[in-house]
Amino acid sequence: MPQLYMTFTFAIAFFTSAILLGALVYYYRKLARSRLALQELAERLHGRITRRSLFSGDLLEGLHGGTLFTCRYFIGSKNNPPNLTILVKTSCPAKLTIRREAWYDRFAKRISLVAELQTGDPLFDGAYFFDTDRDDIFQPYLSEAARRQQIDALYNMGFPVREVTFGRKDLRIVLSPLRGDVIASVPVDKYLDGLLNLCGEFSSAGYSTSSFRPLFPGASRSPVPPAGLVFLFCFIALLIMGGAVALGYGINQYEPIGNQLIINALVLSAPAALIFLGLVFQWIRGRSSSHRIFLIVLIFSLIGFPLAFAGGAVITNGYLDQGMETSRKVSVVDQYCKQNKKSQTYYVTFPSWQRPGQTDCLSVPVDFFRAVRRGDGLVIRTKPGYWQGEWIVGIERISSVSSRADVAEGITLRLQGVRFYEGGISSVPRKDRHFVSEFARETSRFIWSQVDVENNLWQDRDRTYTFGWQYINPDGSVRGELSLPFTISKEWQTAWVNHSWGWSTPGQWPPGDYRVIVLVDGRPLGEGTFTIR
Repeated sequence: MPQLYMTFTFAIAFFTSAILLGALVYYYRKLARSRLALQELAERLHGRITRRSLFSGDLLEGLHGGTLFTCRYFIGSKNNPPNLTILVKTSCPAKLTIRREAWYDRFAKRISLVAELQTGDPLFDGAYFFDTDRDDIFQPYLSEAARRQQIDALYNMGFPVREVTFGRKDLRIVLSPLRGDVIASVPVDKYLDGLLNLCGEFSSAGYSTSSFRPLFPGASRSPVPPAGLVFLFCFIALLIMGGAVALGYGINQYEPIGNQLIINALVLSAPAALIFLGLVFQWIRGRSSSHRIFLIVLIFSLIGFPLAFAGGAVITNGYLDQGMETSRKVSVVDQYCKQNKKSQTYYVTFPSWQRPGQTDCLSVPVDFFRAVRRGDGLVIRTKPGYWQGEWIVGIERISSVSSRADVAEGITLRLQGVRFYEGGISSVPRKDRHFVSEFARETSRFIWSQVDVENNLWQDRDRTYTFGWQYINPDGSVRGELSLPFTISKEWQTAWVNHSWGWSTPGQWPPGDYRVIVLVDGRPLGEGTFTIR
């Protein structure tokens, strides 16, 4: 068995290393192809590669028509596909991002969340989305058919274009997704010519902005003040973090009975979140980037408001409660634990006094969890709660003499029973065992004794015990003694172990009443009796 285990371990390590090595070789071959293609591109453009980086991409710099340009290729990551960014250094009076219009852009315009710049060309406006806060500059600029044709040309050179961006100090086009081995075939010189043509002087000074308002009724509002956005997202962050802390602390200090209080809080959080989102919608609507801001606000609000309401309800329900304490006696119905990523939470269930016929569960410390068993009595002290959500003040186990007597001193097992069945020299499959206390002498061979125990080290640790069986004759003499080492896993809440005494041929047992004393690690655990007729 050790040799098999070592072989299996070695095989896993070998195949894991082979997979990792293969992935590494594939990645570096892919990187080498992209760098070779970028080097070919640099030679064709009479530029030079000034940086090689796995994290920020490889950078090619050069001059085109007397203007400084750069090409940056990023091999890609999980959330960012491979891309080639072609950039020319120039100054623009404002920022504008042009991308192909997506379904969420159309939806945002349909619900009047976004007021997008319009050029007056329906086909062009339907194909592209313009993200800018300076309509007064870019409306006159894009109203010229030549400009629109130049943008169309950039998007239709045969390579995927993610966006064209006018920045304060540059103008760039991003091609993505783009495999590294096709970089050398990209007509970068044509893209650079197109970008330089778009860099011509903006003619907003030569136009009267008011003359374009009748053509563009959807002109966007002024940008959202940065201070307002900071306050908005700080408020949402406070809801999320404050709600999470309040809920965790409240559950720990003022754990409510049942989940009705939290359910009521979640129900109330829904209209509050809708009102908040409605106010934000009205505040930020009418801007070209409103839908992107609103999407972030929507996602985090749907997290923050439920957390804040649930946490606030639980913590105030206990902290503000001035009601009288009540003690209730219940019995443990069941126990279980839930495995989280790095921890376990332990629960006991008991009959609900709030909902007759049903049970409630309560999280308890691990030491308390190990100290109680099904059927044990508990005293649960509660208060009514400020929001009428009854919560736990304390919980205690009712001492039981009979429970203590069930466990031999120093043995972390509790005997559930000793049962007997007849069989051959090999144990009978569990589903075929017929447990009885009386056996016919004419048909009895081996009398198997099965010991059923409850594991007091459940969810704690594995432990190996030495089980012993003493078969006592009707006259009190010892017929035979057996022992067996047996490991009980921490995963087992209950376990069973068996052994037998007898003969391969029936008819050898003298009639009478026999006792079987069960020992664990040399100390008595319990006993059972059977009769041979």
